[in-house]
Amino acid sequence: MKRKKIFLSAIVATGSLVAMPAIAAGDGTLNFSGSVIDAACTVAPESQNMTVDFGVNNVKSIDSIAYEGQGLKKTVKIHLTDCPNIGSIRIDFSGPTVVSTGVTFLDVNHDAGSAQHVFIALGPLNSQGGASSWPINAPGPTVTIQPGDNIWQFTAQLYADAYQRPTAGTISGVAQYTLVYP
Repeated sequence: MKRKKIFLSAIVATGSLVAMPAIAAGDGTLNFSGSVIDAACTVAPESQNMTVDFGVNNVKSIDSIAYEGQGLKKTVKIHLTDCPNIGSIRIDFSGPTVVSTGVTFLDVNHDAGSAQHVFIALGPLNSQGGASSWPINAPGPTVTIQPGDNIWQFTAQLYADAYQRPTAGTISGVAQYTLVYP
């Protein structure tokens, strides 16, 4: 009988150990985010991280053509694929800015060795720059979109400050673009 009690006591003790809750070693939080939209174009890989090369330019030529509102132009193409039938999208540009002659332009880096008193205008292909350039850090142009693939073209135009002569150096600047759906 004594053995039976000891055996039952051992079983009860073992059972209570198994039923004990686990000891927490730490805790944490998982945050999830994202969005689901009904209308979306895909930005083609060649349009995701582009470099627009203005080449090598003479300070004197940049100063004279920029002052006349005819800065050096480069055509930029953004290729969109798999666009649904949504009619249009807005393309917003963001980046550092500078104001010259009452117009806001995309500013360039001012690191040591960088060209000074130059900036970039983004605008339509037939743009003369300046006042016809698109805003930076504000709602941008609305673009008509066809179902399927679309190539949207615009110009990046190098300008010099109308009040200060540009200096020699490298030109680098960054603008982000965002597709905004209606």
